Amino acid sequence: MDIIIKKYLFLFHFWFFAFLPFSTFSQNANIDSLRLKLSTVAEDTHKVNLLNNLAWKLQNLKPDSSLLLSSTALRLAKVLKHDRGIGRSLNQLAVFYRLTGNHEMSLEFFRKAFAVYNKINDEIAKANIITGIGNLYAMQGEYPKSLKFYLNALQLLEKNNDLRGKAVCLGNICITFRNLGEYKKAIKYSEEGIALATQLGDSILIANQTGNHGTLYFLMGDTTNALKFYYDALHIAQKTNNFRLISYKLSDIGGIYETRGEFKKAIFYISNALEMARKLNDENEIARHLSNIGSCYARVNKTDSAKYFLVDAYSISLKLKAMEFQKSSLESLSYLLYSIGDTAYAHADFPKAFINFKQSLNYHEKFSEIKDSLRNEDNNRTIGRLEMKHEMEISAIKKKDAQARKQRAKKESILRRDRLQYSAILIFVVSLFISTLLIKKIKVPIRLAEGFIFLCFVFLFEFFLVFFEPFIDKVSGGEPALKWLFNVFIAALIIPFHGLAEKKLMLKLYGIIRHEKKNNYNENKPISGNSDLLSVKKGAKNNLGFFWFFTFFISLGSFFSFYMDSIYHQNNQKVTERKDTVYVKNLIQSARENHRTDPMGAIELLFKAIKEAKQIKWESGLDDALFRLSSIYNMTGDYSNALIYANKTFLIRKKLNDKRKMAAVFELFGKIYYNQGDYLKCLNYFFNSVKIYNIIGNKKGVASGYGNIGSVYRELKKYSLALDYFLKSLKMNEELNSQENIAISFGNIGITYNEQGKYTLALQYYFKALNIGTVLNDKLRMAVQLGNIGSAYSDQGDSSLVKGDTAFAIRNKYPLALEYYLKSIVYAKELDAKNGLAINLGNIGSLYLSMKNYKSAEKYLTESYTLSKELGSMEISLQTEKNLSTLHALQGEDYSKQKKFRESSSLFKKSILHYKNFLLYKDSIFNDNNSRELGKLEMKHEMEMETIKTKHENSERKRIMLAATNRKNQIQYVGIFIILIITIAGIIFSAKRKLSLKLLNGLLFFLFLLAFQFFLLLADPMINQITNGIPVYKLLVNVLFATLLAPLQLSAERKIRKYL
Repeated sequence: MDIIIKKYLFLFHFWFFAFLPFSTFSQNANIDSLRLKLSTVAEDTHKVNLLNNLAWKLQNLKPDSSLLLSSTALRLAKVLKHDRGIGRSLNQLAVFYRLTGNHEMSLEFFRKAFAVYNKINDEIAKANIITGIGNLYAMQGEYPKSLKFYLNALQLLEKNNDLRGKAVCLGNICITFRNLGEYKKAIKYSEEGIALATQLGDSILIANQTGNHGTLYFLMGDTTNALKFYYDALHIAQKTNNFRLISYKLSDIGGIYETRGEFKKAIFYISNALEMARKLNDENEIARHLSNIGSCYARVNKTDSAKYFLVDAYSISLKLKAMEFQKSSLESLSYLLYSIGDTAYAHADFPKAFINFKQSLNYHEKFSEIKDSLRNEDNNRTIGRLEMKHEMEISAIKKKDAQARKQRAKKESILRRDRLQYSAILIFVVSLFISTLLIKKIKVPIRLAEGFIFLCFVFLFEFFLVFFEPFIDKVSGGEPALKWLFNVFIAALIIPFHGLAEKKLMLKLYGIIRHEKKNNYNENKPISGNSDLLSVKKGAKNNLGFFWFFTFFISLGSFFSFYMDSIYHQNNQKVTERKDTVYVKNLIQSARENHRTDPMGAIELLFKAIKEAKQIKWESGLDDALFRLSSIYNMTGDYSNALIYANKTFLIRKKLNDKRKMAAVFELFGKIYYNQGDYLKCLNYFFNSVKIYNIIGNKKGVASGYGNIGSVYRELKKYSLALDYFLKSLKMNEELNSQENIAISFGNIGITYNEQGKYTLALQYYFKALNIGTVLNDKLRMAVQLGNIGSAYSDQGDSSLVKGDTAFAIRNKYPLALEYYLKSIVYAKELDAKNGLAINLGNIGSLYLSMKNYKSAEKYLTESYTLSKELGSMEISLQTEKNLSTLHALQGEDYSKQKKFRESSSLFKKSILHYKNFLLYKDSIFNDNNSRELGKLEMKHEMEMETIKTKHENSERKRIMLAATNRKNQIQYVGIFIILIITIAGIIFSAKRKLSLKLLNGLLFFLFLLAFQFFLLLADPMINQITNGIPVYKLLVNVLFATLLAPLQLSAERKIRKYL
């Protein structure tokens, strides 16, 4: 291996000094050639391509020039309506923003480019865009997402047989699996990529893939094979004159040697990379390599050299305004100086230890400032929001498409089913008619034969009605009156044929025609209104009775329809309470009433309730007790037990499937995580809670949820958003007249104003909340507000100190603050509210720190620090660590003035350790991933709320439309009813005129036809509900109605004839 290394060292030196100047000249000549062509070419698509080619060449060397060229290309392509040129320009801009770290803009341009290529259906270009988006997510460390994009791109590239694109994509997938720690999968894709790159003979690809393979071996701990592949990649890269790739490989090799502790070789290779960067005038790479060399020197305790390189790296990064390099250099310097100070302290060189510890702390603080400025929470939240919006929109489109496909499949299935059933019904009806020919042979009684024949025609008639029903619904638009008229028309066409066919069939089978008995009517003799006036008068009473009978029948049908159109669901649940469940309820109620004044006593009662509920196997009571127990543990600051019991109640509530209770337990989880300072988790739970409360219409829950969300945004310093939520919560609580929750809203608004420096407004709200807490005798609420008032006075004092009014702060504001803090602590200790106690102990310590009473400050801060560690509260620990760091630094500064460097250096060392802890807590609470996830949660919540709002609006719109339709239908039913009444009245009073029997029979037939169709119309909702629209079932139900009503019709007809 050493022989191979020496061989590569010789080749590298030979290449570096012999070919690098020529290669640089060659690259510059290529760029100059493109520029010359641009100066002569016309304003056409060729110029668009040249602009993009030059932009691509300059993207690493001169990024600003690359941006200008790509933007010019885009404008020209748009003027020329050159879609391919527009797509390439957008892609070039996306790559530029990715390389410069503006991920939001990069993602936006990638999406625009994808839309262009999608329009012209260029699948290879689309695959490249998808790969670019994957690279963007990979840079952000979101490897599962990047992997998804890479695999989609690979599928397109394989489909279009783009071997080079496939090789690049395989390399990306290899790197992603490597970053995910799945090295076996990474090796598989790496080997495929190397084989494909070798097949293509693409040296740059081979070098990249070989380097990736080396990195895999390095991560698996095999530095020997890693070095071999890195050297192979370096050798290939040297042949291609790809300087950036060469620089990366030199750095990789240097990194291997640094890991192996061979710092001399590590420094050699990184120094060569540094020389290359200087030759190429790449100051970014120069700063990076200087920083890496400084770190190597620090590892071999060459502190002076390390300091020289790190300071140089920091100076260049300041000049470049390259904040990322500044951050890296400051971090390395802070640790280096701490190490120097620690060594000096161990050797009792306390003045040197003091100087280096002090400088180390200074660099730590600068590092923290740079890190905070780089942590662009707004951008990360925006990216998160865009990602979630995109994901949810894609999900909605997929869901909509899936539903549309499902609906189409269902419609086709129903159509096939209906066709089959129509065919089966028709065959059945034909079979019935054929079977009538057998009646005569088997000598069936006439009445039975008549019934069978009647049934055949009923089936035929109802088949026509069922078959034409979809057409009638479409033409009539669902209007009852039109449906009724269409049905009457069809029946009027079919029924006469039915009567004629029935008579002929009976004549053929039995040779007879059944005559109706003539009651006082001669078929050939006209009816005279005066010939039988007495008979008419005698029948008038009976006619009137028939009239009211028919009216009652129609009214009953109308009422039936109204009932079907207005369905109400009521669930009445009767609860029979046993004595043992009452006992459990009483225990829980007692705990609830006393949990603020006597939390320990309440916990004891709840454990009794849990034990009793388990004995009687009462799950609902057990759930209530567990939920209340978790809430009290959270209130007292015992978050570990709070989470344990919250999880237990969650499992029960999930099983019970009670939405209101699920929302409440989500809210409880949110509060626990909020108190622990885990804002990402708590915001997720609060959003879920509010979502459920909105769905079930629980205003109290929504108001509480808004307050919780506002508190999270306040902790994240998003004061505008926080106030929006707090004011929404206050408004809802005032509408509900919930005094306790109004007090909470007042307190939250006060804290927000206080953190914005609006102390007078803050105090107004604090005192409002305190007054309500006093009236309600809510000691916990009183303790919280007393502490808040103390904070407002303390912050007013700090503000006066900044303005130089020290006397006003110390004499007026700080004593007031201390007074209220101490009052709050009394209540906190009485209630055993550890969280509030830790906060106020820390506040008093901070107050004494401002007053320069370091002894008292250390006492209270140490107590707060110990308690916050016990509670596991990151938010309290964060502030306490920072205050302790400041305290020890101030104490150390005082000792240094007295030349007591031993004490001073010891205190600065403590200060640095506390500051490091402060940074760790800060990173846990505030980081880019959390900001992005918060953005996603916000967008998800907003879109879900918008969906719920839209559903409510659609539901209300449907309810209004349904009510309007019901009113319209009722009017039409009444109209039809009036027509029937008029028809009845016309027939009754026609007795005064001369009518033939045939005409009278026709009128009666028409009357019963109208009535029967009206009845079917009224029964239609019920029939549809019973049959679910299945033709066979609808036919059977209609036949059943017709069969039941036919005897009534015949009987009514005979009576009417007799009366008339």
